[in-house]
Amino acid sequence: CVECGHIFADNDPKENLVEKYEKAEDPGSYFKFWEYRELNCDRAIKRALRFCPDKRPLQVLDIGAGGGIVVRHLQKLGHQVVGVEPSKALVKMAREKMGVSLYSGTLEQLLKNGGSFDLVCMLEVIEHLQSPEKEIERIGSLLKPGGILLITTPNIKSLSAKLLGTKWWSFRRMHLHYFSPNTLKALARKFCFRMVYEGIFMKTFPLSYYLQNLGLPCNRIPQINFTASLGDMTVIFKKTKKQQ
Repeated sequence: CVECGHIFADNDPKENLVEKYEKAEDPGSYFKFWEYRELNCDRAIKRALRFCPDKRPLQVLDIGAGGGIVVRHLQKLGHQVVGVEPSKALVKMAREKMGVSLYSGTLEQLLKNGGSFDLVCMLEVIEHLQSPEKEIERIGSLLKPGGILLITTPNIKSLSAKLLGTKWWSFRRMHLHYFSPNTLKALARKFCFRMVYEGIFMKTFPLSYYLQNLGLPCNRIPQINFTASLGDMTVIFKKTKKQQ
């Protein structure tokens, strides 16, 4: 964007991305590494909970809930959680493997049922959306004044992105938007959100996971856990006032 510097992939606004995600199947690695994914998400969630009201239970919405890992994790912490996920296959897997029920559909469809939340989570989701602006506006209508919005997403201005260039692992066909902290803050500000935290989203996975994603041989690599930054960021916003 020549006005704000936001970077995005060309996409046809008439293309039905929701339909694609409805039919999307789990590639296999999601549940294979679910314990690591829960650990990684827990880091971001703990940070967000510091800004939430000190009460139990919080009313939480998880957008793009995938296989229900975050929903189950927050439920174990004693919160009331609604998870929304367009992939019917993942909704089914969440029920069968995580033991949680998700709303099968999109946030736009969920809005018709109403709701009011203390915390909204979007973990590695916003980069997939055709219109992040509309989604943030919808979230603003669901969050209570003073409510918290937690976002993790690739950071196009990260050191990893700069060093790896076109080989950066976050350049993927299903990623339509590439935010920096500044462009994400500018978007959220339009809908009465104030940034209260910006940091690196660290991830822990077996070393073989990283090598595989880099296209390197990993068959004989010992089972060693490795924590690193892949160029992702954790950003937390507070809803400052009621949306008009």
